This record gives sequence, C-alpha cells and structure tokens, in this order.
Amino acid sequence: MKDKSYLVWAPEIIKESNGIACGDTLILNAYRDNDKLFFSFSGDACRIALKVADYLTDSLSGKDEREINESVERLRLGHYKEDEYWIKELSLKRKACVDSPLSLLYGSINENYFCEIEVREQSILACDACVSTKPINWRPIRNEENISGLRDIANELKIIDNPAEYEMQKLGLCVLADREQSLFVEKLEHVSDKDFKLIKRLRLAVLLLNNAERYKLPLDKKIEEL
Repeated sequence: MKDKSYLVWAPEIIKESNGIACGDTLILNAYRDNDKLFFSFSGDACRIALKVADYLTDSLSGKDEREINESVERLRLGHYKEDEYWIKELSLKRKACVDSPLSLLYGSINENYFCEIEVREQSILACDACVSTKPINWRPIRNEENISGLRDIANELKIIDNPAEYEMQKLGLCVLADREQSLFVEKLEHVSDKDFKLIKRLRLAVLLLNNAERYKLPLDKKIEEL
C-alpha cells in the first residue's frame, strides 16, 4: 500500500499479518478515542486484500467501536449489503484474502491488547499467514514478589531501568522537542546494529517512520523496510 495518507499517528494498537508463502504484509494501526476506534491499513499485500482494507477504512474508521464490531462480524459471516456484493464476488474466488483485513480489524476490537509484547496469538489467513498482536508496552514490567532491603531494591531498579529502551521509545512519541529531534537524527539517520535490533524488538518502526515524515527527519532505509 504505497499511499501513506491514511496512516494513524502514534497508534496504541498494531497488528500485522505476514504471508509466509506469498510474502504479503498487511498492517493495522489503530487507537481508541472514548468509544470510537480510528484505524488505517498499510503494507504490501495483494489487490484484493488492499481493496477490502480501503473499504473498511473509508466506511468504518472513526465510528463507534460497537458499530464497527457489528459490521465486521456481519462481513465475516458473509452477510453483505447491496453495495457490498463486490466483496461477495471476491470472496468466492479468494476468501482468505478478503478475510485478512477483516481478521486484523476483528482482532483489534476483541483481543486483549494489554498483553505483554512477547505474547503472540496466531490464526490462519491467506497463504498460511499468521496474525500477531504487538501492543506497545511503555511501562516496565514489575516483579509481583515483595522486595525488601536496600540491596534488593537497588538490584530491582537496575533490572527495571533500561536507559537505552527509554531513550529509543521517546523518539516514537507523537510530539518531539528540539532535543529529541536532534537525537533522532543522531541515532537513526545511520542506525547501529544494536539500535536496529532494539527498534525491531520494541516494534517502534511505524512510530519512527511517522515522526520522520512529520518532522522531515532522515531515517535509515533499514528501519523503513521493517
């Protein structure tokens, strides 16, 4: 999907489907505002999946989440309105491709997106693709056990506090001060292997790409291709 005009800035939900056999990639970026869900699709998938994704974005993004969920469930069950018969025709030929964006949107509404970043749930899509939920966890994970003693507290703080992760996550915020913009250029114009692995692990590529375009900042091609 070459047109980036629908990209959602600083999404709180990021879901991705990867076609293992065909290499197709479809990404859903979404955020909630009260009871409304705003979302957009991006990626490089087949024309059928992209056509359905564009239709869902144009007709449902920004509406009440319950209304979106009802529409998605209706389409997944094959109950089409008169102006949606084209989806039925496509579904007869390539149902898995039609289901791909529907499954991403359905998952963003119904799955528990507050799970930790390591947790991934999979479902079968086109070309044996898998869908992974990758919520961004901005808060460090704390040990549930009671901690007592100054040494134990100091050791726990060392485990929790990761300056490199914190610094990189700040570069993905929707508003960057001049200092963060300078740091963005310093670290990401020519990204190191260590930082590249960190960006990949924290799933920050979309947020960094958004900021690069928003503030006209240089970004290493390796990050754009993540």
